[in-house]
Amino acid sequence: MTKKVALLLTVVILGGLFVGQAVLADVNSDPGSQEDPLVTESYVNDVMKEELRDELEKEIFEEINELKTELDERLANLDELDELEELEELLDIEGSDQFEVVQVSAGDTIIGGASSEMILRAGSGSAVATTSGGLADLTAGVDIQDGEDIPQNHSLLIARDDGRGISVRNDAVIMVRGEYDIK
Repeated sequence: MTKKVALLLTVVILGGLFVGQAVLADVNSDPGSQEDPLVTESYVNDVMKEELRDELEKEIFEEINELKTELDERLANLDELDELEELEELLDIEGSDQFEVVQVSAGDTIIGGASSEMILRAGSGSAVATTSGGLADLTAGVDIQDGEDIPQNHSLLIARDDGRGISVRNDAVIMVRGEYDIK
């Protein structure tokens, strides 16, 4: 048994020496020195530059994709804006939904466009009609013929763009919805 204990003790001591020498060798080495470089130049050139380039490319592609998405959204908004402007132009062509208050001087004639409406609010005037018909008085339910007086506050409809309107005798205020011309 003594041989076994002696052999075991010898193995433990030798193992301790090897471990101690390895620890001391590591402590005595200077990190970054010629004997113990942190990284090699070839590692930086081959591996780190590749990884850095890949990461930069990935970030650039992500940024490009974000910019493309934002550009697509803005282009869609521009398309919608163009459509809205076209609709507004159509509304302007078709006439306004609101009445416009128009001052007409004595001696002038206001001629309505097709489907325009007029209401004489102040002053006086007479109908300007054509052989195709007069002004439709929607309030009274009658057709006012050429030269007849226009009653105040009656809703008048001009069916066609054929020269129908109101010849003003005294300065007048007329509410108009639709196209008109003063002559």
